[in-house]
Amino acid sequence: YRSSLQTNIPLPSIASNSTMQVPILSADNQSSLLGKEKLPPIDVNVYLSSFVDAIVERKLGWAIIALLLSLTAAAAGAGAFKFSGHTVDNYSPTHYLESYKGYKVFEDRFSGFLTEDVEAIVITNNNKGESVLTEISESMWNEINDTLSVYPILSLESYWRFQASNITTLATNYLSFDQKTALIAIRVDFRFGTDSLISKGLDLVNSLNDKYEKAGYDVVMTGKLTTTQISDKKTGKGFATTDGSGLPVIGIIFWWQVGSIRLLLLPLVALACSLLCAWALGNAIATHGNEIPSYQPNIMLFLCMALSIDYTFFLLTRFQEERRSGRDMRDSVKMMLQHSGGIVMVSGSILVVTWFALCFFPVYGLNAVGYCSAITIFMCISMNLLLTPCLLLSFEKFFSNASQYAREDLAACHACCCSCFAKRDLESQASTTSGNYLKLPRVSKVSLKKKSFYRRVATVATRFPYSIVIPVIVYALFGLGCIKLADFSFALGANISFGTGKEADAYKNTLSDFPTGGYLSSFGVLVTTSAKAGATVYNDAVFQTSCALAEKILDVDRLAPFSLQGIAFSLSPSFPSSSSSKPKVVCLDSTTAASWANGTSPNLPEAEAFRWINSRKTDPTQTVTLITFDPDYNPYVTATKKVVHHIRHAIKQVENDLKTADLGVELYLFHPMVTEVDAETFAIDRFPAVLTGTLLLSFSLVALRFRAVFVPFKLCFTIVVPILFVFGLAVLVFQNGALNFLKYDPLSSVDGISWLVPCATVFLLIGLALDYDIFLFSRVYELRCTGLSTRQSIITAVEITGPVISGAGLIMALAFTGMIVSSNKFLNQQGFIMIIGVLIDTYIVRVLLVPTVLSVGDVLNWWPVKMPSVRIDDNSDSI
Repeated sequence: YRSSLQTNIPLPSIASNSTMQVPILSADNQSSLLGKEKLPPIDVNVYLSSFVDAIVERKLGWAIIALLLSLTAAAAGAGAFKFSGHTVDNYSPTHYLESYKGYKVFEDRFSGFLTEDVEAIVITNNNKGESVLTEISESMWNEINDTLSVYPILSLESYWRFQASNITTLATNYLSFDQKTALIAIRVDFRFGTDSLISKGLDLVNSLNDKYEKAGYDVVMTGKLTTTQISDKKTGKGFATTDGSGLPVIGIIFWWQVGSIRLLLLPLVALACSLLCAWALGNAIATHGNEIPSYQPNIMLFLCMALSIDYTFFLLTRFQEERRSGRDMRDSVKMMLQHSGGIVMVSGSILVVTWFALCFFPVYGLNAVGYCSAITIFMCISMNLLLTPCLLLSFEKFFSNASQYAREDLAACHACCCSCFAKRDLESQASTTSGNYLKLPRVSKVSLKKKSFYRRVATVATRFPYSIVIPVIVYALFGLGCIKLADFSFALGANISFGTGKEADAYKNTLSDFPTGGYLSSFGVLVTTSAKAGATVYNDAVFQTSCALAEKILDVDRLAPFSLQGIAFSLSPSFPSSSSSKPKVVCLDSTTAASWANGTSPNLPEAEAFRWINSRKTDPTQTVTLITFDPDYNPYVTATKKVVHHIRHAIKQVENDLKTADLGVELYLFHPMVTEVDAETFAIDRFPAVLTGTLLLSFSLVALRFRAVFVPFKLCFTIVVPILFVFGLAVLVFQNGALNFLKYDPLSSVDGISWLVPCATVFLLIGLALDYDIFLFSRVYELRCTGLSTRQSIITAVEITGPVISGAGLIMALAFTGMIVSSNKFLNQQGFIMIIGVLIDTYIVRVLLVPTVLSVGDVLNWWPVKMPSVRIDDNSDSI
C-alpha cells in the first residue's frame, strides 16, 4: 500500500462500501523497510520544495508574478514585435569561409554592390504579331517613372530611358528575345527599407492591369524582395490559420489529460511571457550587428508553443495526480516541483545544450539559430517553473476548485446548462488526511480490474518472446527507412522563399526570357589595381585581365551571355538575333577607355554606353572596377553549386595564365549563393564532429543523472536509430516524391534536403527524445526503488506516463504544423521531420521499443546502482 500511495498504482480489490486506514510511513520507516541497498538517484529537486514554502509563507508569489509580468510588458515595449523586421535573408560570410576575403574587399572598396537589389516591372503585349514597343507601353513607363521616382531608389532603367539618352546598345537589353516583353529595372539599396516602395509598386501594377488589360497588356512586378514580401504575407496567414485551428485541438488534448479547463490558463500565460521575452532578446541581438535568419522568429514561436504547453503539461499532470491521491494544494505543488519540476529542469537543460551545439556552425546564421533557440528554451523553462507554482498558490482558491477529471468539467457544464438537472457536488476522489493516517477512497472492483491500453501494451511488450520479437520487427522497419539515406543529397537555397503565383513565375521567366537575365541576380568579380599596375584601373594590366576573364565567363554554362558588363570590353552583337545566339568579347584599349571616361570623346553611342557602365562599375577613386554577369535561371537552387565552381575555376585560370599577382591585379568573386555554397561545405564537414560531441555530452549527463553506465547504449538504440529512420522518410518524400500524388506543394519533391535541415532538426530531435525518455525512465527508476520488479516498474511507468507522453507528443506535433503550410521549402522539410520524428518517438519508441529494451536490460539498466530486493512478484494481480 505504501508503494501504491506514492506511485498511484491501482490498488487491490476493496469492497465498494468499505473504507480502510493505512499508516503513511515516514521517510525513516520507508528506508528501514526497503533496506540499506536502496540507492535513489541524486535528487537536487528537493530544493525546489523550499520554493513552495517561500511562496506561501513569505508571500513571494505575488511579487514573482508581478516581476515576470513587468518583464513581459517591458519586452513587448522594447521591440519584441519588431524582431522579424531586423532579421536578414543575406548572410555575411565568416572568416571560416573561402568567400570571406572577397566579401571584405567588396565591403571596404565597393560596398554598394553588396547592398544593391534589382526589382522589376514586366510589361507584356499579348496581342498577336505586335511588339511591346507601343504608345500604350510607353505611357505605362511614364506613369511608373513619375510614381516611383519619389521613393529612395538608385535608378530606374528601361528601353525608353536609354533610347531617350541615345544609348541604343543598352536599350535593347531591356527587351525579351521576341520583343513582346519589356523590363523596367528598379535598383534599390535594401538597407534603406523597401517595403513601402514594393507595396506602392504592387498597387500601381494592379491599377495598370485594370486600365490596360482589355487592350491586351499584362503587367507584373517581380524580384527577390517582391516575391519574398508576398510569400511572407501568405506564410503569415498560413501560420495564423494553422495555429488558430490547431490551438483548439491542443487545448482539448490538454484539458482531457490534465482534467480542468481552469488549468488551461497557465500554459497560455507561460507561452505569452516566454515568447515576448525571447523575441525581445532576439531583437536586441539583431540590432547590435548580429545576423538573425528571417525564419528564426517562426522557429522561436513554434518552440514556445510546443515547450510552454509541454512543460506545463508535465507539471500539471503530476499536480493533478497528487491531488487525486488526497494531498492538499501546497503539498501537491511541492510534489509537482520535486518530480515533474526536476524532469523539466533536467530535460530542458539538455535541450538547451543540444541547441547550443549550433553555435559551432558560425556560418549562414546557424549560430544565431542556436543561441536564439537556446534563449527561447531557457525562457520556457524559467517561466513554467516560476509562474506555474506561483499562480497555483497565489490564486489557491480559484485553482483548488479546478476539476480533477475532464468528465467533472463536462458534468458541471451539463448541470449549469440544463435547468432540468439540479446542481450537485461531485464526489471527492479522496478524503483529507487525519493525523498520521490516510482514508482511502471507495473503489469498485470493476474499476480496479479495468486495465488501460498502455498497461496492456506494456504487459505484452515486456513478456518473452515479445520482448525480443517486437524490437526485431521495429528495427527491421527502421532499417528499411535508413536504406533510403543512401540517396540523401543536399539542396541549396531552400531557405529563400519565392512563393507561388504570378510574381514568382515572372521572376523565373524574366531570368530565362531576357538575354541579360533581367539583371535580377548579378554575380560580381571585383578587379583591384595597385601602384605596381597603375594609379587607376585604366591601365593595360587591368584591361588585359578583365578581357581575358570575360572570355572565360562566356564559356560557363547557365549564365546569360548578354548580361556580361565591364569597362574593359564590349559585346558584339549587343543584342541577340535568337535565344541561342552567343556574343563575342571585344576588348577595349585602356587609353581610349580613359579618354571616354573623362568625356573627351565624341558623342558616340559606344562612348555613351561606356560612360554609363563606367559610372556604375568603377568606384570614385578609380582603383577598383566591377565585372557583372547574371544567370539565366533562378540561382537560389542546388545547380548553382556547379556554376560557382566553374566561375572560380575560370578566375584561377586567368590568375595563373596572366600571373596577375605579378601584375599587381587581384580578382574577388561575390554573390549570396557563393556564401551559401561555402557555408554548406563548412557545415557538412563539421557536422559529424559536433553531432558526436553533442550525443556524448547529452548521454553522459543522463547517465550521471541516474548513475547508470549503460544508459548511453540504450539511448543509441532508442534515439539515434529512429532519427535516422525519420531522415530516410524525408528522402522518400522530398527527393523521391512519395507524396507527389497529393499535389500539395509543401510536400512535393525538390532537388534534395536543405543542408540547413540536419543542423536545425537533429539536435532538437535529440533533445525532445531525451525529454520524453527522461520522463519515462525517471518514473521506472522511481518505481524500481520502491521494491517493484523491473518488469512491473516498466509496466506501471508506461501506464502512468504513456497518456502524458502521447498527449505531449501530439501537442508538439500540432505546434509544428504551421511549418507545413509555409511556402518556404526549408520550413516545410523541417516541419515534416519534426512532426514525424515526434510522433514516432512518442507513439512507437516510448510505448513499444523502450519497454522491450528496458525489460531485456533488466539489472543493466541501473548498474552499478544496486536496487532494493523485489518485494512483489511479477505475476501478482495486486500490482
